[in-house]
Amino acid sequence: MMNIYRNRLASPLIIIGILAVLPSPPGIAQTTPSNSTPSTTIDRLSASSIFAAPPPPTDYGKPGGRESAGSRNCSTSTVQNTARLTALVPLYSKGTEPVVGGLTTNANPTFWFYLPFQLAPEGVLEFVLKDASDNYTYRTKITGKQMEAGVLSLPLPAQIQLQENQSYRWHFLLYCQSKIPAQFVFGYIKRVSRPNLARQLANQSSREQVRLYGAAGIWYDALTQLAYLYRQTPNDPQLQQDWRTLMQDIQLPKLMDAPFAPCCVQPH
Repeated sequence: MMNIYRNRLASPLIIIGILAVLPSPPGIAQTTPSNSTPSTTIDRLSASSIFAAPPPPTDYGKPGGRESAGSRNCSTSTVQNTARLTALVPLYSKGTEPVVGGLTTNANPTFWFYLPFQLAPEGVLEFVLKDASDNYTYRTKITGKQMEAGVLSLPLPAQIQLQENQSYRWHFLLYCQSKIPAQFVFGYIKRVSRPNLARQLANQSSREQVRLYGAAGIWYDALTQLAYLYRQTPNDPQLQQDWRTLMQDIQLPKLMDAPFAPCCVQPH
């Protein structure tokens, strides 16, 4: 059984070994991602937990990186900011391998990331999605002029349809006037069919739907539903607690109080 694990900087030797086998978009190979090696593991969820993490599928592909190791940040600030680009996804362990990602039932899911600094105009963010055969499914770039700091959403455009029972690999990269990314994160997403869950969701409140998605281990849908609710009514104490609990469930307590970016990355 794989376990979701808590944050600590991964061994450099492990990271180098991971990068040696990672199929990457051009320019990634010289950058080192960071993951969090567990100091403890979660064997059982607490009663207050929302997300019941299932084992990752066997076809998730190569190991992932939830938090970038890079310190360069393309920030508009003159003060050095070592905060890291982070993907809002579960992080599992399989032996020494970090496994990053989760499940969705949506053909057009939304991805969520944390950008901890305001990008300078010359900064560029790139999102890449590939299928199991390493073919590009979707690719888009966002300039620093279009993006502000905070938790941001990146929905797939309507014309991009994930296939059921297929795993895809995603990369989210930050470039600072260079062909080599200054920071990047990467992982997997798999679309699954859950007819029983669809029936359970019918006629339920939006908040209860979050809990049903979470209990079923459908990460991307639970996160997106809750994030949209919380962003619309940030002063709702129940939604505040739900958000904090969900971030705690995947061992990202530093993001429990992170602000949301004003809007989102518009797909095209």
